Amino acid sequence: MPRFAVLARVLVSGLAIFSAGLVPLHAQQAPIPIFRYKQGMPSTGGGSIPAPPTTPANNPPEWTTPANVGNIGRGQSYSVTLNATDDDLGDTVTYGTDGGSAPVTAALSGTILTFSVASGAASGRYYVTATASDTKSTVPLQLAVDVGDGPTFDTASNLGLWETNKSNSIQLAASGSGSGLNASSYRIVTPAQGGAGALPFGMSLSTAGLLSGNVSRSSSNSGVRNITVEVADTASPVPNRTRQNFTFTLANAPRNDTNAFGFFNEAFVGDTVSLQMAASDPDSDLDMSNAFSLAPSSLPLPTGVTLNPNGSITGTITHNIASGYRDLNFTIRVTDRAGLYVDRSYTWRIKKNPINWITNANLGRVIAGQDMADNTGRTLSASHDYGATITYHLASGTMPGGVTLSGNRFYGTVSGAAGTYTFEIEAREQNSFPVIAMKRSFTMTVDPTPPAPTSALPDNTYSFGLGSPPSWASAANAGTRTKGTNVGFWSFNANNNADTVIVAGSLPEGLTFSSPGTGGFNITGTISPGAESRTYYFTARAINSYGAFSERTFYFTVP
Repeated sequence: MPRFAVLARVLVSGLAIFSAGLVPLHAQQAPIPIFRYKQGMPSTGGGSIPAPPTTPANNPPEWTTPANVGNIGRGQSYSVTLNATDDDLGDTVTYGTDGGSAPVTAALSGTILTFSVASGAASGRYYVTATASDTKSTVPLQLAVDVGDGPTFDTASNLGLWETNKSNSIQLAASGSGSGLNASSYRIVTPAQGGAGALPFGMSLSTAGLLSGNVSRSSSNSGVRNITVEVADTASPVPNRTRQNFTFTLANAPRNDTNAFGFFNEAFVGDTVSLQMAASDPDSDLDMSNAFSLAPSSLPLPTGVTLNPNGSITGTITHNIASGYRDLNFTIRVTDRAGLYVDRSYTWRIKKNPINWITNANLGRVIAGQDMADNTGRTLSASHDYGATITYHLASGTMPGGVTLSGNRFYGTVSGAAGTYTFEIEAREQNSFPVIAMKRSFTMTVDPTPPAPTSALPDNTYSFGLGSPPSWASAANAGTRTKGTNVGFWSFNANNNADTVIVAGSLPEGLTFSSPGTGGFNITGTISPGAESRTYYFTARAINSYGAFSERTFYFTVP
């Protein structure tokens, strides 16, 4: 009660007594006030003065983290989240720790306090002090860690790499204490399934310690996962428990997006193929330039066809199929940069091609300036198992300049430079759909134009002799003779029974000139298999009895 109120009450009581026993109240003068209100202080009507306002109290933080951390096995680590509340508006709580002491130590990172127990720690209870501080107060919390002869995890903390969209499993192992292991006491000590640091959806831990499941293939599911597992022994009445943090990485294996059906349509021997496979990976770690290969246990692709690292399949099918068809089976692997892979098996039906080439792949030698219409042995030929009509088409490459293909024959006058030309011709079944064809690569060699006769006088040019010079009946182009051919008596004739002489020239190994004289000359012998493949030139002179003469340069080709 305020001091002035007490004084007023005493005064009033005294006056009342005085009035009752001594002098009537109405006969006394008005009493002089003992005190006055301080100027500016409002009256309460009852004479009392209100208490001045008080300063709010600063409340210390209050811990919500349990003081008992529980059992931590020797050589293990375990983390708890520190948390304290503070009723003071706007007052921030910060945390600290004394770090403990060996064999149980602790390290603080933000609000996460991680305990580490030395592998040789003795059984017993150890304490680590944490602090929660606001702007005016610090409140300690003594955290108890029990180290006992509880179970020990025998499974390494790093569980390695696991793949999504695949059944994964691992059996966690632990050794019991002297009381024995409770083999059905495994449990996850982390947030709810699917939460941060917990098992992803699709995986579970059985009470017997089997960690298994199939996680859906998704970029959001990939990454490092940390879980804490607890196991207990059979001690009674209170079992000893040990916790261990485990880490594993979920990764998405690549996906082969090329369907197993319909991608490899049936094909014929001789078909040229160009296919492109497709693949993807949610983790974006697929190098498409180097992702494809045949699985190690796979059978090969059809002969003549190649699977390239970028997934393209190219080549011309040359597989040996005597009749009908064969279903060829093989497995293609797609591998990402992390070494994860996926295999997919395919079947490709390859049919015997009904078209069969007859013409040899070597079309021999031609002469620059030669008319192809006069060149025998340049007709293309192929057969068909069922007698269908075959047409011929230039598929790739370049024929000698001036040469064209029409039907099954080459036409034109050779104008290309000397050298060997390689080109591909397709023999095609007429009106087939899809196209049934057989390609063959051919070569044709162009030799340079023959040199001029060794004499300065060309054919049918008069000499200083009398009469007209004789002429040659045999054409300059003597055609083609293959190696191993016995030419018999190969005759070259002049008109008017002129005398003939060989002026200059050469023959392939195995051949000789014979019987030069009246009316012409012969070549005899067998062309050696080792003879050089080229065009051979020689010049002969025909002379009449008056000395008039003409010369001609002959040539023939050995392919």
